[in-house]
Amino acid sequence: MLYIFITVSGISLAAENTGIYSNRTDTMLDSVIVTGVDSLLGAEITGMLLSGKGGIFNDGLIEYDVNAVTSYLNERGWWKAHVSVFADSSGGRNVLTFEIVSGYPVLFGLITYEVSDYTDTSLPQPGSKLYGTYFSKEALETTTQEIISYFAGNGYPDVAITPSLNADSDTAHVALKIAVGRQAHVDSVVVRGLTRTRDYVIRRELASLRGLPAGPDVVREAGSLLDRLHFVRSETPFIDYDYDGNGALVVSLTEGSQGSFDGVLGYQPSPDGDSGEMVGRIDLGFDNLFGTGRSSRIRWENLGEKTEDMEVTYTEPWVFGFPYNISGSFMQEERELRGYIKTILSANIGRYVGKLHVDGGFQYEKVSADTLHSSKAAGVNLNAKWNAVINPINPYRGILYRASWSTISKRRRFGSRETTRLERLEFDLDHYIPTFSRQTVAILTRYRHVKTPREHLAP
Repeated sequence: MLYIFITVSGISLAAENTGIYSNRTDTMLDSVIVTGVDSLLGAEITGMLLSGKGGIFNDGLIEYDVNAVTSYLNERGWWKAHVSVFADSSGGRNVLTFEIVSGYPVLFGLITYEVSDYTDTSLPQPGSKLYGTYFSKEALETTTQEIISYFAGNGYPDVAITPSLNADSDTAHVALKIAVGRQAHVDSVVVRGLTRTRDYVIRRELASLRGLPAGPDVVREAGSLLDRLHFVRSETPFIDYDYDGNGALVVSLTEGSQGSFDGVLGYQPSPDGDSGEMVGRIDLGFDNLFGTGRSSRIRWENLGEKTEDMEVTYTEPWVFGFPYNISGSFMQEERELRGYIKTILSANIGRYVGKLHVDGGFQYEKVSADTLHSSKAAGVNLNAKWNAVINPINPYRGILYRASWSTISKRRRFGSRETTRLERLEFDLDHYIPTFSRQTVAILTRYRHVKTPREHLAP
């Protein structure tokens, strides 16, 4: 909970009241007039008076109105304002006049800060823009609210500010004593906007942020973690606080496409007059199976002449509730006219560590053919990717590093049965540099190195 205490020193806020009035409960007011100020301010003051047309002459009401008008003017910078009240019934009408002598308005002087229990020296100076402007309570409250918002955004919701005013002629110097209080921590995660995706899919991605100090760092990290999920788009997360000072990380999401389809089918007649065959390609992608964050891809392709490819992949993002992802794939290439079938099985396990993703796995390959190309192969691979790109789907700023290494040993089934080893090393660097409005320069660097005995290079 936030408290602001304001004290005023070095000035007098009392206003003279030289009016002549009496306590006549049987005399009704025919008119109440405010003079000495412009029409706009006069209308504001008239609207706040308890003494009004149709009311009665009353000492208590008039005294209340004098004090209220004086405070109203003081808060807006007229610290030497005088309010006089005159009652006149000489013309057969009972008229009450509030005559205001406002004097010269007070200006803001220096705004100084005294901060306790806070080591960051980057505190902004929102009060600097007030220097030389007309003093008003609203302007001072706006400044204090800006400071409170700054500290709340940095994880300090219990800020108390005590402004003190010191008058120097027509200038009011303001000293702000700021008690920061304890820093809040992320106590919970609030997820908004989901219709198909289950809440736990988002919560588990952000689970590592619970217990961390609230502030801009945890907000940025939340945005980075959510960028990994391609089936949702996130607005900028923020921290909300309860009355006990606990922080709730609030994320508002918009669900995008949960899958993709790309395909084309056709009929290809046989050149020999036999029955033709279906040719084409079907590619199905599921980025968020049943709202669980799991993904899968199915690809089938037939190029005719009994040539067919098929690939199925699946990724489990969290294994038994732990932040590891497992992926597996099956791929088969069939060339019936050549008596050739190639089958590849692979499995990988990986984990995110901040912006870094590391994974490794195993691959098995089998080629069945009637020629000397029949073989079996097995190998391992290691991959690392560090992604600091803003908006990976449509990048406009940031850097992405990617490196992979693999080795595979192949042994032919016929002919020379010696083992052949193939080693591959790859490096990628993507650098996105924003230039003009809505323009980005992309610098992409690629390095590939393949090592194997020359005489064993497969055709």
